[in-house]
Amino acid sequence: MFPKNSVVTDSSACGIFGVITFSCLSFWGEIGKRGILDQKLIRKLVHINIGLVFLLCWPLFSSGIQGALFASLVTGLNIIRMLLLGLGVYHDEGTIKSMTRHGDRRRRLGTERLPYNRNKSFAGSIGMATAGFLASVGYMYYFASFGYIEASGGMILRFAVISIASALVESLPISTDIDDNLTVSLTSALVGFLLF
Repeated sequence: MFPKNSVVTDSSACGIFGVITFSCLSFWGEIGKRGILDQKLIRKLVHINIGLVFLLCWPLFSSGIQGALFASLVTGLNIIRMLLLGLGVYHDEGTIKSMTRHGDRRRRLGTERLPYNRNKSFAGSIGMATAGFLASVGYMYYFASFGYIEASGGMILRFAVISIASALVESLPISTDIDDNLTVSLTSALVGFLLF
């Protein structure tokens, strides 16, 4: 944005990313507070939405460690916000309803359960693998348009493997004992590291 001053560029990018992120969180919080959508669905949409916002805003930051540190500030502040909320330092009903699994247990999709994990469904696992794959391919072309990477069929195939591996790990019974946000992220990082 400001090629002669990377600090101004990264500060501006951080501000833009912060406004977009907290606007999205506020939007989903209101949806949760008003009970417009199922609480579990909102939680999933928040995860998907914030991840996509982060990737969409990444090109606004300068390259190198400074840009990465500035990019992590908004995420770090949100983590602190969630910790304070969880510790009861402050209360925000909308955030609680949009970020927790509690609430109405009715499901609109995914009635056929996995035989090895009755808490997960075939539709959910297929949906996760498909959405992860399509988002990865979309971002490959997005970042290729900035010249960060070169799009290729081989990369698309590797994204498919990573998406399937992550969906399989998320479907395991251990994902109910260990936070699936951690297991899926670690699986994606490990398989990605091995393939790329």
